[in-house]
Amino acid sequence: MAWGFWEEGKIRPVILRFFGAYGLNENRTWWGGPQAVFIERSLRKLPLEIHGDGLQTRTFCYIDDLVDGITRALLTDAARGEAINLGGDREITIANLARTIWKRINPDIKAKIVKIPYQTLSKGYEDVRRRVPDLSKADVLLGYRPKVKLLDGLDRTIAWHRRFL
Repeated sequence: MAWGFWEEGKIRPVILRFFGAYGLNENRTWWGGPQAVFIERSLRKLPLEIHGDGLQTRTFCYIDDLVDGITRALLTDAARGEAINLGGDREITIANLARTIWKRINPDIKAKIVKIPYQTLSKGYEDVRRRVPDLSKADVLLGYRPKVKLLDGLDRTIAWHRRFL
């Protein structure tokens, strides 16, 4: 619809595609992403459930970096009429993410990880093996590069989650 209005000269849209956003005020359930659930369960020392073998990969983008990308897109005329990916640039497996979060919260306790086979999940459950954005257009058009390292962003997010204990 945005492209249709663009062609009719009614608006000058920019489409932003977000990948793996996380941080303060995130939903603390699966709606917030795997990091939200891993943090919540690690804080309670409950087993972390990983769907499948845990080798599926993602990138994560701290909310400050996402807001920076949105702001750049709104202020950059060259972004008009473009679809631009915004996200993180460091790929991590879900299993490594779970272990990393557990260790940040419970450094002296061995991670409790349970793998849940896909076939035991809800009917029709599908998972993407690799979800990694191509950020080259964001870099060229917006000068966008994520700045917040995953561990720093996780520490900030964990501190926020602790408020709800």
